[in-house]
Amino acid sequence: MRSCCENPVEPVCGCGQDQEAEEKSVCECGQTSDVQENSCCGRQTVRSAEEKKAITVRVNRIIGQLGGIKRMADEDRYCGDILIQLSAIDQAICSLAALMLDRHLHTCVAEKVREGDDQVMDEVVELFRRFR
Repeated sequence: MRSCCENPVEPVCGCGQDQEAEEKSVCECGQTSDVQENSCCGRQTVRSAEEKKAITVRVNRIIGQLGGIKRMADEDRYCGDILIQLSAIDQAICSLAALMLDRHLHTCVAEKVREGDDQVMDEVVELFRRFR
């Protein structure tokens, strides 16, 4: 079995449906796409090289922090020190999420609203629920 998602457990597609497929990716929402595409629903956000770099820098920093916590646990470091590092990671993830949400609202959502697609508001509400 193949999936249109890079990670079959967490769908890449914003439709929120799990995807499984043979030759083509078939999402439960009914859309199909080649496995190489980023989304089974055809939704994609084109980012500039500068935006991609900013996201990558933040994600790499978070990955490094997680590696540090793993080392700290392996070295039997004090729980309080590990919790401080976890707090820093939490803040870094929230900062990245805020950056992505800001971009999403000002580009993708604004475009859909201008096109008269009010259903995008349901997506926005769900996103806010996830990040409470």
